[in-house]
This record gives sequence, structure tokens and C-alpha cells, in this order.
Amino acid sequence: MTEPCQPPSAQQMMATVVANQACGPGIHLLELTCAAALPAIAPGQFAFLRPRHGDIFLRRPLGVHEAEGTRLRLLFDVVGRGTAALAAVQPGQELDLLLPLGHPFEIPPPPALPVLVAGGLGLPPLHFLARQLHAAQRPFRMLYGARTAARLVLADDLAALCPQLRLFTDDGSAGEHAQITAGLADLPPQAHLLVCGPTPMMRAVASAAAQAGLACQVSLEERMACGLGVCMGCVCRTRNADGQEGRARVCVEGPVFPAQEVLWDSP
Repeated sequence: MTEPCQPPSAQQMMATVVANQACGPGIHLLELTCAAALPAIAPGQFAFLRPRHGDIFLRRPLGVHEAEGTRLRLLFDVVGRGTAALAAVQPGQELDLLLPLGHPFEIPPPPALPVLVAGGLGLPPLHFLARQLHAAQRPFRMLYGARTAARLVLADDLAALCPQLRLFTDDGSAGEHAQITAGLADLPPQAHLLVCGPTPMMRAVASAAAQAGLACQVSLEERMACGLGVCMGCVCRTRNADGQEGRARVCVEGPVFPAQEVLWDSP
């Protein structure tokens, strides 16, 4: 099936499932291999995919966890029919992919200090970014929080990439018994926050960053039907540098936005 209005940078590809591992309660790590090399993908961009079997018509957007050569890894939470279908795919089955989509994180040049802030299943784009920063020997810090220890998946992988990793849990079952915003208190003025996670967490981090005068980018999550900017189903409210309010499509103008441009809904 050919996609309408396909962005020039995106490619439609078939991928074969290599592994589909449950790594937490309702959390799966899906490993795929493609017949051809993946196009260039930047942290914060996402893949739009669906199984070739079953009755799932609309694609599901998933942030890229790892991408190298022909190999793609996607981490996701089972939250509905579409992700349940993805959780059920078996090695050897095929998925239909469209990628890369969306506007990625913009990595600040030195002397800025990247501080990656991941809440729960906001981890994939920041794990992808952590791998790139580590490979480039670029100093960075990382904060990773979840409700409970069981949902701090792949924390050992992150610790290998970032010796200054700090973990937080709401119930104190792992890491620090605190909200992830507690990790912002001792950041230097050159810190630049790159954030992905539940909306309440991102809103709180963005507010704390604004109060501290720290630069901040956030990766928003919205329901998407087309992923191509056509259906206007993933629109968020924004305000530009001139103070003018508007609306932006998360799938095209986002998912990453400067935090100061996002008009958050009331808690």
C-alpha cells in the first residue's frame, strides 16, 4: 500500500522481526532487520509501523530506540489494540515501516551540557541520543524516572553509556525516592535539557527549567492517524517568539519543540 503525501526524507520499507522481548510490565523491545540500509535517522524522530498480518489498519508511531545499518530497535508500552498487535508479532514475521518522521532534537553545541531527562516510556529517543553522545565522547548527564523499579527498563544499558546517570522512582523502589524534577536542582547554568516522557512530567520539567533560566526541548506525544500532517489529528497549541499563539502538528513540526513554545493544558 502506497502512502499519500509521503515526506521526501521518509522511506517505506519492509522489516523482519528478529526478536520481540518483554522487558517490563507491558513493555516490549522489538528488534527488526531491513533488507536495505536504514535512512539517516536522528534522535527524536519516529517510525510509523503496522504488522502485515491481522486487522490493524492505522500505523502506530514509535520513537526510535536504536538504529544502525539495517537494524532497528523500538521500545514500546502496550496501551491498546495496535500496540498489543505489535507485542504479539513473532520472529520471522514482517512489519510495514515508514521512517524517519518528525522533527528531531537539536543538539546544542559546546559549551552547553546536554542533560537528558527520560520519564518512563519516554526513554527511546533519549537512549538513542545517549548512544550518539557517548560515541562522540561528548560529556552529558541523564535523569531517568518511572513509577516503580519494574518500569525502569534497560537502566543497566544507560549506566554503561552515562556514568552520571541518576534514577528516580515515585515509590522509592529504585534510585532516589523523588520526582525527577529533584534532579534539576544542582544543574550548572550551561545545562540544556532534552526531555521526553508523560505530559505531566514534561510540563513540570519545562516549568522548572524556565524558572532556572535553562534551555529546554520537549518531545510531545499525541495520538496520530496519518503521521504525515494531513489529518490534523495531533495538533498542539504553541506560542512563538513574538507571543503569537498558534497550532502545530506534532507529527511534522514536532514531536520535538522548544519548551517555551508549548502551551501546556492545565494539570
